Amino acid sequence: MKKTFFPSCIWLFVLSFCLVIDVSAGHPNRDKKRKPRQELKQNKLQERETFTKDVYMFGVARNYMDSVTYLTNINCVRRVVFDKQTGFVDGLNLYTRQIENFLASQEHIGYLCTTFYASTRKKAEKMYVKIRKKCEKRNFTRIEPLGDFEFKFVSPENIYRNVLTPSEEE
Repeated sequence: MKKTFFPSCIWLFVLSFCLVIDVSAGHPNRDKKRKPRQELKQNKLQERETFTKDVYMFGVARNYMDSVTYLTNINCVRRVVFDKQTGFVDGLNLYTRQIENFLASQEHIGYLCTTFYASTRKKAEKMYVKIRKKCEKRNFTRIEPLGDFEFKFVSPENIYRNVLTPSEEE
């Protein structure tokens, strides 16, 4: 019994001694001051490579407490900003927020909005028909078009600030 007790005491002493000594004191990465998380995120967003492309978009708005589902027409939006790394639309939430604001201006509040996009009109129409059929399958659901709604171009400066403002070019 004494043989097992003695080595365990030595290990406890060694562990307590290691905890007292700051092992990372001379480490070069630990000496640098870290940037706040928000600042790092902003820098990453602004340093990403992007490209612009014309896209066909449409939106769907649905309130699960109501029987009405709103569908927008397919619109061609020029110079939409894409992230080169992921291939997705940068600031898609701002395009979705345009639908929410339009519905709120017509006093339709509480709708869950989604924006769909495709590179060609044919692909967009195919998605539109597929989503429309899904909405029609639901019982007690009425589909209404938002005919006078059109997506507006969102400039890259507004995408990185996550703000909806009219662009200067319009």
